[in-house]
Amino acid sequence: CTNSNIRSLPVTASVAAPLAAYVGTDQIICAGSSTSLDGFVIGGTSPYTYSWSPATDLNNANIINPVANPTVTTNYTLTITDDENNQSSAVLMLTVNALPTITISPNITICKGLVGYLIAGGGTDYEWAPAASLDQDLGSDVIASPEITTTYTVTGSDGTCNNLAS
Repeated sequence: CTNSNIRSLPVTASVAAPLAAYVGTDQIICAGSSTSLDGFVIGGTSPYTYSWSPATDLNNANIINPVANPTVTTNYTLTITDDENNQSSAVLMLTVNALPTITISPNITICKGLVGYLIAGGGTDYEWAPAASLDQDLGSDVIASPEITTTYTVTGSDGTCNNLAS
């Protein structure tokens, strides 16, 4: 016996790709600096919730790309939960480099019409200011010949981080 009133209806089923959390590559910052943590998600079912830990030194631990300002090297874990309560985590290491200790020696008084020699230390590259009364503005050793009382500042770098001395 056949029933000609039975109809088949197409059924479409979609399956979300597995949930995966990503954080990009590890990062390096200088002490006192901040950076955005670059999280992203693939797969799963939206909406998503985000949780970074530790939450210390983050502007918001519950967004995908918070700003971090840690004082020490920190491993941040991003945990993403999708609408079906699936979870995925990823870890990013944020390395905090110390600032170089830049020095100027000697601390001298230069009489008008004379010159003084200033030497910077603690870094590998230096830039002096103000440059107007110096023989050069780049380098560790400069010759100063100011016409008025002048305080010189040098920005020194260790190749990664910069710091000032005056």
